[in-house]
Amino acid sequence: SSSSSSSSGSRRRRSSVLGTSSRNEKKEIVMMVKRGRREHDDDEEEAAAVNCRNSKEGSSASLLSSSSLRWRKKQYLERVHRCGDLIHDGETYELCLTNQVKIPNISSSSSSSSLFSGSKATTGGSSDSESSSSSSLLLPPSPDVDVHDYNNTPIINNNNSSNTNKEEVTSIVKDPLDFYQMLRIENPAPYSAYFSFRGGCLFGEKGFCILSSSPERFIRISRERVIESKPIKGTRPRGTTAEEDIVIKNDLKSSEKDFAENLMIVDLTRNDLGRVCIPGTVKVPKLMHIESYATVHQLVSTVTGCLRTNITSSDAVRAAFPPGSMTGAPKRRSCDLLATLEGGRRGIYSGCIGFFGLGGGVDLNVVIRTVVWTPAMMTIGTGGAIIHMSEAEEEYEEMLLKTRVILNALQKYQSKTVSHAV
Repeated sequence: SSSSSSSSGSRRRRSSVLGTSSRNEKKEIVMMVKRGRREHDDDEEEAAAVNCRNSKEGSSASLLSSSSLRWRKKQYLERVHRCGDLIHDGETYELCLTNQVKIPNISSSSSSSSLFSGSKATTGGSSDSESSSSSSLLLPPSPDVDVHDYNNTPIINNNNSSNTNKEEVTSIVKDPLDFYQMLRIENPAPYSAYFSFRGGCLFGEKGFCILSSSPERFIRISRERVIESKPIKGTRPRGTTAEEDIVIKNDLKSSEKDFAENLMIVDLTRNDLGRVCIPGTVKVPKLMHIESYATVHQLVSTVTGCLRTNITSSDAVRAAFPPGSMTGAPKRRSCDLLATLEGGRRGIYSGCIGFFGLGGGVDLNVVIRTVVWTPAMMTIGTGGAIIHMSEAEEEYEEMLLKTRVILNALQKYQSKTVSHAV
């Protein structure tokens, strides 16, 4: 009896220690998030450095100002380091950390005509007044604004209220379907989608549109009940020449870090499908296969299986959701940690879009390379997987790289709109 009470006391003490550790960890992360929200001292210097580097690189992706990110560079790097600490402590193996870009969708007549014309300031081609007005197009979002609150956005930073009524306010992207068609031209991704939820008594002024140019398949189920998932982990920018492309693809294929990222998610996906498939049918017909798109090369694996007879299509999707390539491994613990680290909801980003057919067929994408459009704001989710081998600066650059295809399309759309107006 004494040994029984001793062991139960030991369990209680161990439980108390674990509970305290968990509370301290959460408190530490919350304090980091709050501290990050207060740190704006270096923002102007950082934005100037980004613009200087961007003017040399000349890509439209680099025209993205850090001021439009939910977590700016210093804050994002802190979170990458914190992910590394959690992995080192054995809390998880991989965390898919995400950020959010917000681009105001209106400009005034006093602002420069192009969304991207602020880059002229770094080349000496515009005056200080032009630089000031164009920078107002990319305002820092409030960290306290929820991702779902798409319409709660002050746009024009105009301190002269007497001139407000004299300015003509116009939309940067007035027709989201037209912009989506430009996005399809720039990046003809296999799992693209367009949804319009606006107008009428149902949505009114709070309507929004989803413009997805996703290269990733989450789940496909055929009428023969064969299930397939194609997780993506590992990204590189496209080269400027065919020879450079080959070198970059070989680098991606031989990267130990990207191999580890992809393999962890393949194992996670095999586990998800194994819960609903006939034992012995889960296979990996393609491991670390490279797929190339307009701006990036991606490392893709294919996992398949045959569903058990008592499993419905919705059962299979429920077992695998959310996509492991957007959470990390193990999935549940990674989701808990990311919910605190990211400091806000992702919205539709990292979810899925597709269809459930009456015959049992299913095809769903992973919502990446996607814009959520409203008359006031455009929102883009982006991010990357963090493992023990990750370098914080490289993760930050990869996070920006994944916005490039959308920014390319946005720049061309804006140029087309301006030329038509002229």
